[in-house]
Amino acid sequence: TPELQLFVLHLLAYFLLTQNNPLRVFTLLFFRVSTLRGLYHTLWEGIFCRATGDKEGLKKAKVKLNTRVQTLRTYCDDNGLKYKPDRTAVVGYNRTVEAKVRKSLTSERKSGILEAENQSDLGAMKERLQNDKRISKEYYNAIKTKFSHGSESAKKAFTKFVPANSVEQADFLGTPHYDLDKKKILMNYSGDLNNSRGSGATWFHEHGHLIDDAAGGISNNADFRKLLDDDYLSYMKAYGKKHKLGTFDKVQSAIGNDLSTMRKHSAVSDILEGISKGNVRGISGHLRGNPHYWDDDSTICSEAFAHMFEAQFDTVRYKEMQKYFPNALKNSKKF
Repeated sequence: TPELQLFVLHLLAYFLLTQNNPLRVFTLLFFRVSTLRGLYHTLWEGIFCRATGDKEGLKKAKVKLNTRVQTLRTYCDDNGLKYKPDRTAVVGYNRTVEAKVRKSLTSERKSGILEAENQSDLGAMKERLQNDKRISKEYYNAIKTKFSHGSESAKKAFTKFVPANSVEQADFLGTPHYDLDKKKILMNYSGDLNNSRGSGATWFHEHGHLIDDAAGGISNNADFRKLLDDDYLSYMKAYGKKHKLGTFDKVQSAIGNDLSTMRKHSAVSDILEGISKGNVRGISGHLRGNPHYWDDDSTICSEAFAHMFEAQFDTVRYKEMQKYFPNALKNSKKF
């Protein structure tokens, strides 16, 4: 067969190359300028490198050979053709087709790696939830489902920064919060399951605070703060122009009236309240419980980051965040 003849030919070449005889130079020259194509040529490169002691070249030749073999086999399988090592003997196969098939294989390989990484993040989350015996079946499903639909950057940040047993108290009756001293979260699982903001909103919001802290207080960033202000002013100006409102007071009051539902607006309402120093009052805001909550400017960035992290697991709230804070939201995902 042609394959057997090729094998014998290369075996003879290898023997001639590794012996001290007059034919060595002739063999080198002959194969270096040979017209063997496709896999034959790549196979010869490996033989040449092995014979001349080129270990690095041999390694590259092996990778190249495996890639060409896989590419040609894939083309033959997809088109119902018999595999032949010489690409010119395969109907319809040429360098252009080879490049397209190789590109497709590379894309599939990258997609497979990404899918495996995503499954790894979700698997870690499922294991975390299963190990927490305080979590009901309903709450487990709510958190797992939200996490599986979250952005890739947010899921990876969660996997990287959140330790096991991050929630110290799961039946907390006070205001849910992340304790900076204990590095733990106090919240109520049952209340979060039936959260008017969306099931699981508190879980992801408070873990957003934890991640912010664990990563070194990344929200306390001048660029992030400026983007929040810029987005706020841009929205104010566009809103006033669209609705023909002549003063900031009227614009702020109208925007506050728009922020009317907990499910959609609680997060953006809270951030706008902080940035406007209480001049925009929507459906939700920290000033209702603490009139001095926004006195520390870093608190605005901290809450904004946690709200934006939570929104990355909720398409409804994410759309609202994009509407009011498009640039700050984009920046928060880089941390």
